[in-house]
Amino acid sequence: HTYPHGDGGLCVITRRAGELSEFVKILSFLSPSVHVVIGVLFTIALFVLAKHQGFLRSSVNMIRLMTFGSIYRLPRTSSSRIFFSSMFVLYMIINALVQGHLASLLTIPVSLPNIRTAENLKSTNSQWRDTYHGHKCRARIPNNKPGKQTRAGFEFQTVKGDSCCRCHNFDTLKIEFALNVTKHDHPPQGSGYQIYGSMFHERELQDPELRSRFHVDTYHGCKQRVLESERAACLDDCLHHYARIQNDSVLHRSRKIQQNLLVYVTRQNWPLLAPVTRIVRRTVEAGIATLWKKSSTRKMHRAWKRRWTNRKRKFRNLEIRHVLFSFYMLATGLFVAAAAFAAEMVVGRRRHPRTGESSRDQRNVSDRERIQQSGKKEKTSALESPHESTTISIDEKKQRESLI
Repeated sequence: HTYPHGDGGLCVITRRAGELSEFVKILSFLSPSVHVVIGVLFTIALFVLAKHQGFLRSSVNMIRLMTFGSIYRLPRTSSSRIFFSSMFVLYMIINALVQGHLASLLTIPVSLPNIRTAENLKSTNSQWRDTYHGHKCRARIPNNKPGKQTRAGFEFQTVKGDSCCRCHNFDTLKIEFALNVTKHDHPPQGSGYQIYGSMFHERELQDPELRSRFHVDTYHGCKQRVLESERAACLDDCLHHYARIQNDSVLHRSRKIQQNLLVYVTRQNWPLLAPVTRIVRRTVEAGIATLWKKSSTRKMHRAWKRRWTNRKRKFRNLEIRHVLFSFYMLATGLFVAAAAFAAEMVVGRRRHPRTGESSRDQRNVSDRERIQQSGKKEKTSALESPHESTTISIDEKKQRESLI
C-alpha cells in the first residue's frame, strides 16, 4: 500500500437515551450522605419520643415534623420567642432557596448519557446469537419461493418461509449477507448493544468483542434497526454518519470507536509504487490533503455551528410532564398531612374516654374522703351536743345517699 493520505474512523449511531426522570432528580438533589443523616435523626427522634409518648403518638409527631405541620402552642418566654422568630426567618430564607433550585431542577430536562466510546458498547457485555437450521444465522430473508436465488452477485439457498442465507462466492472470508432483514431477528430486550453494518466494516473491526456482536445488514436496514430498537447500533464511517443524521434529533453519533488510516492498496510488484508513494507523501506533508478535506466539509461544519448556536439561543420548550411531578409531590404531601390529622383524631378519641373515667374516679375518691372527714367531725360534735348531732347526722345521711 501507499503512504497514508488521510485518517478516518468508524462510529456508531444509536437512539438517544432520553431524559432523567423527575423522581431521580429529587433523589439526586441531596447527596446520599444527607439522606443517611436525615434517616438516622428521624429514627433517633422516634425512639426518644416513643419512650415518653408511646409509639403511635410519637409517629404522628414525627409525621407532623416532616410535613412542617403547625406547633401545639406559641412560646411564652422572651428567649423562646426570639429563638423561634430567628428560626422562622431562617427557615423562610432556606425554603425559598430550596424551592427555587428544586423548581429549576424539575423543569430543566437532563439528558441521560449516550453511547460515545467503544467502552460504552463493551459495558453491556451480553452477546446474542440466533441459531437457525442447525447453524449460526446472521440474517433471514422472507421468501415464498424455495430454491436457489442470486441477488447482486451473491448466491444463497432459501426454503419456503424465513430461511438463513450464506454467501457462497466468498467462502474464504466467511461473509454472510442479506438483502432484506425481518424484524424478528432483533436481540431480546435487556441484552447488550448489537452492532449492524456493511459486510466490509466487519473486516475493518479489530476488537474481537465488537466483532462478535456484529451483524451484516443493508444500508437502510441498519438505520431502521436503530430506530426500532434501543439496543441496536449502526456502524459506518464517522463523516458519513454525521451527514446522515445531521437533521435527526432522535439519533446520536458516537465518537470514533476505531481510528483508521486511508491508503491505496496496490500489488507488491507494481512498478509505480515508489513514485506514487513519494507524491502522496509530499502532498500530505504540504497540507494539501488536509486543506481539501476541510474545504469539502466546510459547509457541513458551518451548518453544524449554526444549529448549535440556534439551539443555545432559543428557549427550551417546557412541557406538562416537566411540571406535573410538582403537583404529584403536592398531592402526596396533602395526603400525608390528612393521614396524620386523621391519626391524631383517632388517637385523641381513644385517649379521651380514659381521661374522663380517671377524672370521674378521682372526683369520687375526693368526695369519699370529704364524707369521712365530715363523719369524724359529727362524732366529735355529737359528744358535745346530742340534739345537734342527730340533726346533723340526718342531714349528712341524706347527703351521703345523694352522693352514692
